[in-house]
Amino acid sequence: MIWGYHILLIQSNGKKEVNPRFVRRAEKNLRRKQKQLSRKTKGSANRAKARLLVAKCHEKTANARAVSNINYLEKTTLWL
Repeated sequence: MIWGYHILLIQSNGKKEVNPRFVRRAEKNLRRKQKQLSRKTKGSANRAKARLLVAKCHEKTANARAVSNINYLEKTTLWL
């Protein structure tokens, strides 16, 4: 078996298992929020709000990665 980012694993028979999409969706959302934050004026109230949203997105992305690695890998390896 080979482990990867876009393709979770490749079995010895050549079958590919892709990573769950909710991780990529969380990363895309994080990227969008970070871009919005970078456009805000330093010291403004809107920047403070955007900073909090980015922090939430960081947390959601980290949780999504942890859940996908633990739950999805356990289910996949049990299936193998």
